[in-house]
Amino acid sequence: MSIKLTNQKISITIKLTLTIFAISNIFAKCTDDQNIPKDSIYPKVSALNFSEQYLLAVKSDQSFIAYQDTLASLNLILLKKELDTFDKGLCFWINMYNATVQSKAKNDTTTFKDRNAFFKDANILIGGAKLSLDNIEHNILRGKKEGKNEFTDSFKLNELDNRLHFALNCGAAACPPVAFYSADKINEQLDLAEEVFIQSVSKFDTISRVLETSKILDWYIDDFGGETGIIDLMKKHGILGSQTISKITYTPYDWTLDLNNY
Repeated sequence: MSIKLTNQKISITIKLTLTIFAISNIFAKCTDDQNIPKDSIYPKVSALNFSEQYLLAVKSDQSFIAYQDTLASLNLILLKKELDTFDKGLCFWINMYNATVQSKAKNDTTTFKDRNAFFKDANILIGGAKLSLDNIEHNILRGKKEGKNEFTDSFKLNELDNRLHFALNCGAAACPPVAFYSADKINEQLDLAEEVFIQSVSKFDTISRVLETSKILDWYIDDFGGETGIIDLMKKHGILGSQTISKITYTPYDWTLDLNNY
């Protein structure tokens, strides 16, 4: 009997020790001080407000070097904690994409001539990680796997909102205009961005029954649910009624650099 009791005590002691060890590990992982690099920083305002201020500085032709320095050493643990909803992540990364495009092109307009390098080169430093504009657009905002890395895996959005295509400005004249997005209003803002863009770039010829719209919808046709989704979008915004269409054509994209499209 005493041997059985002793074994039970040992078993309980081992289980308790393992439980305490597991809980300690959980708290260790959640303790910021143990994971934050010593040289990391965080803006005095929230990261969401910071993204708007960065974009405003670029728009107003103010110096944006300080914003880029802050981004380079940004505390990614705190950033991840702050972007704890889909709307916050969507807002932050749209603002960041637009601000980065503008700042890169304003810093040296000749870089836009090689568009492949402009969008694919990983020369954006955020919290010590190097990202490209394509990483932000395709891996974080659209959640695509090709070209992903540890950073984009951590910050990628868990769903696709195809209205982002009416909010991202790549610097070209044919892009949607740059706007300032706020997490608490982003749904209304994206609805408006979609409506304004679709109505400004789309037209339907009632005689030929040809629908013409932006090349953006062709490039990202899968994001819109194919041609059926595009037709539904046109009906939603009054470009089409009950008419049947013979075909959809897409306007050639104007890649002329335009840094004042606000």
